[in-house]
Amino acid sequence: MPDDCRNIYKTCRKAAGFTQEAAAERLGISVESLRAYETGQRVPPNEVVELMVILYNAQHLAF
Repeated sequence: MPDDCRNIYKTCRKAAGFTQEAAAERLGISVESLRAYETGQRVPPNEVVELMVILYNAQHLAF
């Protein structure tokens, strides 16, 4: 399976047209944190997921 399909956070970010740098800046987190969420090394806190839902227009992330 391609890497893009494995992580929902990365898939949603790319679908919304954001680079990691742009998304991290808008989410108020470091690029390193976003990368860790997207590679499955860390689980994002609920407040970050809520911001992703809004930024990426991805309601399914909230479930």
